[in-house]
Order: sequence, then C-alpha cells, then structure tokens
Amino acid sequence: MDYSPDEINRILAGHDVSAQKLVIDSIIKDAQAGDARANYMIAKWHSAGIYGFKKSKKEFDRHIQVAIKRLLPDAIYDYGVMLDTGQGKPDRAFGYYILAAVLGDADALDAVMKYFLYGHLVERDDFIVSSLQLRKDYLASQEAASS
Repeated sequence: MDYSPDEINRILAGHDVSAQKLVIDSIIKDAQAGDARANYMIAKWHSAGIYGFKKSKKEFDRHIQVAIKRLLPDAIYDYGVMLDTGQGKPDRAFGYYILAAVLGDADALDAVMKYFLYGHLVERDDFIVSSLQLRKDYLASQEAASS
C-alpha cells in the first residue's frame, strides 16, 4: 500500500477532499490487486456505509473474505467478533479467534483466554489461560521493543 495506516486515518479524518479521493482510489486499486489490508479497509467501509461506499453485507463479505484468505489477523478477529456478537454464532467465532490468536492478534488472544477462563464452549482450563497470557505478554513486549 502507498500509505501507512496512520497516514490513511489522518487524511480521511481531515477536510482535504482531493487527498481523501487519492487515498481511497489508491486503496481501491490495491484491493483489486488482492492486497489484504486494502480489502479489509473496504470491507469495514461497506459495513459502516462510509467514504462513499454503500452499506452492503454482500460487499463486506466479499472483501473480508479476501483479507481472511490472506491471513490478515485483524480481519480474522473482526469476522469472529461479527459472528459472535452480530450473528450469535460463538462456536464459529471461536475458530476465527484461535486462528487470529495464532497469527499474533492480541485481541483474539484475549477472546480465546475468556473462552477457557469461563468454560464457554470449552472446558475451563487455567493452564491454557496462563499459557495464553504469557504469549500475550510476550507479544506486547515485542511490540513495545519495536516502537
């Protein structure tokens, strides 16, 4: 992608319409080329109906599936959340949370820990909760070291 996530957020939050159009056009081009992050952004925009994208479940699904197939942890976790809270399918969501956690998503690690901590769909297991917490702490230390 031509823009960092921070640049994209700054431009889209601003008032420069021509800069916003350039960013959105660039993201559309990247999505058409199969870029996972660009497809994820467009999926979110279709979900919310913002930046000129019509609110569309069909388009959301199409774009989020590209991001999921490209193993983008944020997209996988968010899809799990949608299944869990939006569609009442926690059993399906759990699989997406696990995949996103394996790929290093801290929010997904939290979700998986809660399933094991509260015995939701799985047997309560303090050892697994502790192990996941160690992994989460490690990821946080790696992120802090790279900042």
